[in-house]
Amino acid sequence: MQQQISQPQQAVQQQISQGQNTSAPKKKHKGFVAFIVVLLFIAALATVFFVFIMPKLKGNNEPKGEYKNKDFGGYLLFDDGVYAVYDKDEGYELGTYEVKGDGITFTDVNGSVDYGKYNSKDNIVEYGYEFTLNDEKEKFDVNIDDEYVKALKSKIKDAACDALNASEVFNEAEIFESDYYIYGKELSETHTEFTKALSDNLNYGSDSILQYLLEENYIAISVSLDLNNKTADVVIY
Repeated sequence: MQQQISQPQQAVQQQISQGQNTSAPKKKHKGFVAFIVVLLFIAALATVFFVFIMPKLKGNNEPKGEYKNKDFGGYLLFDDGVYAVYDKDEGYELGTYEVKGDGITFTDVNGSVDYGKYNSKDNIVEYGYEFTLNDEKEKFDVNIDDEYVKALKSKIKDAACDALNASEVFNEAEIFESDYYIYGKELSETHTEFTKALSDNLNYGSDSILQYLLEENYIAISVSLDLNNKTADVVIY
């Protein structure tokens, strides 16, 4: 009797132990899958951070596209290691560039090296002048009437001659220079005695057409003063 009872007990214990052994790998498999899911989730978060969030926090890594200088209307183009400095009619400089940190090394086609800076946060390039990304639409062409240009030339000439009668203007021209090249906002942001007087004599603040043509770089004005005769020669480009 004792021998017969002990055999079923041993069989039951063997079945229990076998069941325990077969269930262990399933728990390990579930844990491994969960670990992989967590890793993928972390990788996805890292991708979103470094691709989308980090660039916005740090700014762009390097300038791309066309940048414009607001004062003289020049343009600076960056295109996959090649740069160009130009206006809409003429090119001035062409070469390669390299960005390291906030510095830019410009090497023109003749091998001359120059340096600039790049503010990646505000997307501003400093290369002699300050350039900002040009996100404006291309300005429309303006057909400037010859009669208007002729009348404007005469008006500027008279205003320049009147300006020479002011002692401050005459002394400045005599000491420093008698040739002035006026473009952009030089008549609204006057820096010399002559440009101040010229702006006043032209009533520049109320001449919206002249403001538009000059400040949008459709025209530029050259004034050469004859100090002996107190006359002026004017050229409009």
